[in-house]
Amino acid sequence: PLKEHFLPTIAIEAFTVYKANRAQLNELTITENGTFKNVIHKESDENETYVLVIGESTTSHHMGIYGYYRNTTPLLEKRKSELTVYNKVSTPFSNTKLSLGAALSLYHNDLEKKYNSTLIQLFNSAGFTTYWISNQKPIGLYETSTRLISKKSKKSVYTDMSEVMYDEQVLAPFKKALNEKKKKKLIILHLMGTHNMYLKKEYLP
Repeated sequence: PLKEHFLPTIAIEAFTVYKANRAQLNELTITENGTFKNVIHKESDENETYVLVIGESTTSHHMGIYGYYRNTTPLLEKRKSELTVYNKVSTPFSNTKLSLGAALSLYHNDLEKKYNSTLIQLFNSAGFTTYWISNQKPIGLYETSTRLISKKSKKSVYTDMSEVMYDEQVLAPFKKALNEKKKKKLIILHLMGTHNMYLKKEYLP
């Protein structure tokens, strides 16, 4: 029908859905430990630091380490014996908001449960100091509901306050987090990756 292809109608419907979703998200009560209770982490005298790196908009189809005919990942190839490379993994969604929501939480359909059952809240419950270090803006073009997940980390840093920031910007706060005298740490690095606009020459080498 014409209605489904009429731009003003599409825009109005999209804005209506956005407002409804935003209102629903604003009403959520999200706690530091979520719904996790009685979480037990095996006691150890050793320090523990776990690092999770989240890339953006990168396809394995163009990565040599996944079988692409060009050697586009030479540094990873050198360390291949140290890596576990998963060849049969795919995301259920094609955008950051939905795919990261699915990867970082236990529930997907119930918003209250979704944002109270995240990886960060689980580690908080286990007594870890959690860090979210992002090279994406907390608000603006790349803002997503991922922000709701990251807010419950005990320490968060957003490095991208301009239009052009390379992922090297996360190295300084990452090093600082590594050096902090905390016995148990979870550090999540959220990169800009290839989530760039080709029309902006500043992003190109």
